[in-house]
Amino acid sequence: MKHPWKLVAASLSAALLAACGGGGGVSSSTPRIAESSSSTRLSPATDPNLYVSNQGHNSVTVYTNGTSSLLRTITKRIKNPGALAFDSSQNLYVAKDKNNVQKANNVLVYASGKKTVLRTIPIHVPHSLAFDSSGNLYIGSQNEVAVYAPGGSSPFRTIQGVTTPQALAFDSAGNLYVANLGNRAKGGNSVTVYAPGSGSVLETITEGVNHPVALAFDGSNDLYVANYNSSTVTRYASGTTSVLATISDGVKLPCALAFDGSGNLYVANLGASSVTVYAPGGSSTLRTIYAGVSDPEALAFDRHGNLYVANFSASTVTAYAPGGSSVLQTISQGVSFPDALAFGP
Repeated sequence: MKHPWKLVAASLSAALLAACGGGGGVSSSTPRIAESSSSTRLSPATDPNLYVSNQGHNSVTVYTNGTSSLLRTITKRIKNPGALAFDSSQNLYVAKDKNNVQKANNVLVYASGKKTVLRTIPIHVPHSLAFDSSGNLYIGSQNEVAVYAPGGSSPFRTIQGVTTPQALAFDSAGNLYVANLGNRAKGGNSVTVYAPGSGSVLETITEGVNHPVALAFDGSNDLYVANYNSSTVTRYASGTTSVLATISDGVKLPCALAFDGSGNLYVANLGASSVTVYAPGGSSTLRTIYAGVSDPEALAFDRHGNLYVANFSASTVTAYAPGGSSVLQTISQGVSFPDALAFGP
């Protein structure tokens, strides 16, 4: 998606799919489970700052904890930023040019809390980022997942046979799950699973999978898959490949998934400009958030359970108190077609 600000309304949803599932530190590929809290305030100054990936401004903007104040703007070498992630040293990783197959693409690494580029990781069309428990970086690119040792810029292992890996996630046992878009005959339109440290497929999930764009795990280690083309979220018991439950109530072109500290599931619906909420294990809508939501691309929770939503077409990020559906705060300064959110220094 090279020029999102030029998209006409009639084709907006189709074009936005390219960014669906983009997100990192807190993203649809590796959603962060919020800490339990009864607080209804935004995070105090001791909490991490909010990072926003902006397609429109070719930037990553950073906002002081719990406020709409722009702390800094990162633009050096950034073009069409997508997924965001932080390593254990809190260095920022930005996947750039993720949808431009004509260029040599890369992942940029910035020093913790700085605008300084530490290094560049060359890789073709990076779609998704994730870290395992050992600090190894996984980058989903066009037809592989490349694995890098901490601080490395060259992969020590690659996982072949994947097709446009739109999202990556690890279960509690360290197994890697890859959401593959594309033609099922070529290995796409599936979720493939790999044992820790292995590049061989442990199992393949195809039942109920239809253009998977986001993955998440609940507290029981059950897998949830956002299926864009069928407007469903399918649930699978830990270690199984058969659908345990299908969520369709209120779901329309789902782009991102996240769980709050109480285990409630949140679904960002690109096709309905809404965020729907489901009780733990439930398939019926608990509540729907419409206020301030416009083509939501990413979800994130701060340490107090406040929800943040990246609204692509409105060029805003809106915040909501735990359990709330009214806008608590709107961030617009420096935001331009946001497609990923993360919290960091």
